[in-house]
Amino acid sequence: MKEMLKYLITVYTLLTLSFSAWAAREEVIRVPYDWNWTLETTIFKPYGEGPFPLVILNHGKEFGDARLQKRYRGYPIAREFTKRGYMVAMPMRLGFSKSDGVYKQYGCDMVKDGYIQAESVAPAVDFFKKRADVDPNRVVMIGYSYGGVVSVAYAAAYPNTVRGVISFAGGFKKISGGCIWDIELSKAYAEFGSKNKTPQLWIYANNDSLFSPAMVERMYRSFRQPNIPTRAVILDDFEDDGHKLFEDPDGVSLWLPEVENFFKTLNLPFSITQ
Repeated sequence: MKEMLKYLITVYTLLTLSFSAWAAREEVIRVPYDWNWTLETTIFKPYGEGPFPLVILNHGKEFGDARLQKRYRGYPIAREFTKRGYMVAMPMRLGFSKSDGVYKQYGCDMVKDGYIQAESVAPAVDFFKKRADVDPNRVVMIGYSYGGVVSVAYAAAYPNTVRGVISFAGGFKKISGGCIWDIELSKAYAEFGSKNKTPQLWIYANNDSLFSPAMVERMYRSFRQPNIPTRAVILDDFEDDGHKLFEDPDGVSLWLPEVENFFKTLNLPFSITQ
């Protein structure tokens, strides 16, 4: 009995240490979209009063009905930023999970697709920048997978509203509708790049099952404009599929140094505070 009690105390201690290592408060709120629609939004907030610098974290898209997609919580990414004193907000776009509205898709027109998804995010950016606990001058947008495209499109459609953009494994591979998806995606990035005024960092893994290094290079060449800092990084292979890198706690140590360097170029803090 004593040995069992000792075991349970040890397990409890480990769990306490594990949870206490991430000192953040999770909230789920409804962000106003228009006069009667709202976006289901998850917030991870550091302890303290703020105002905090802000990360807007854009989700990807799972296969199937967007309405059935679960609320995005992005733990591995959110944890690293809340530890460094950032509030992290993850709005579910129109038609996803419990957000109002309908998810719209525009066939092979990935330019229109990107812009309409960016439009879905814009009210959330405006909402958080007006909060008393957010520093509106220190906002960065990050997107994973489809959310990476959304973030890049947002910077094109709403210039000078965020300090920087990070795209983790960004892209959208359409497997139906007769699209030559890689050509259409490159065209979309050319359009977004022509309007971009925001420093950007793109990170992929070498063995990403959706976006090969050659495809990343193609998107990058289409997008890149002189005088606007944009960097594309290809990391080493990650497990069996590099597209999972950014949702796996084991991948954090691989992408974190690149993100830290990017934040330094933006003159934004990145030291652990909690």
